Formats: sequence, C-alpha cells, structure tokens
Amino acid sequence: MGLAHEGEPGWPRGEGAGVSATTRMRLSGRLVCASEEEDRLVRELLPAHIEATRAERGCLSFEVRPADEPLEWLVDEEFDSVGAFEAHQERMRASQWGRRTAGITRRYSIDWGDAPH
Repeated sequence: MGLAHEGEPGWPRGEGAGVSATTRMRLSGRLVCASEEEDRLVRELLPAHIEATRAERGCLSFEVRPADEPLEWLVDEEFDSVGAFEAHQERMRASQWGRRTAGITRRYSIDWGDAPH
C-alpha cells in the first residue's frame, strides 16, 4: 500500500505510477469552504454529486458529511480500481459539481492497495 497527498510526488497517476489497473483506491480528507456562500453551494450541489458518484461503475463507497468544524466537510471514497477512480475524477471535473466547486479547498490523501479497507 502507499500513501500520498494530492499534488505531491507519489500521487498515483495510473499504471505507470507503480500501481496496477486493479489496485483499489481510497481517497479521504476534507473539503474546506472559505465562506458561508461556498458552504451553501456544497449543500446545494452535493446530493446530485453523491447520487452520480455512487452510480459509477467501480464505486465501492462514497461519503461526504459535515465535519465538526464549521464550513468543513469530511470526504471518504473508495473505488475498486485505478481505472474506476480515474473515470470518477474525469466525470467529476466535467460535472456541475466539479465546475462550480473547483475553487473550494480540498485537502485529500489517497491510499492504494489490493486489500479491502
């Protein structure tokens, strides 16, 4: 298993990054809103984003819930393969959620490995 933070060396980017196509991917961390306006946007768009993600092929789990800290959200997601994770990332970036929340801070770590979590 490996652990990396988004944007750092070691963040997996497909099979060429030392992970196989069948490697399970688990992302966890926080979505950190800078304002009440961003938080309202998350609350507005989140239900459709959760529904679309959970319907994706290879999505094993997807949870986003308010953190104890105001304006923060806990994010936990797991996919059965690198390919499923990458397809999710592509769909997410092109979606209304991805476009409208792109400026909200994300503090994610990713764990990958063949063993279930």
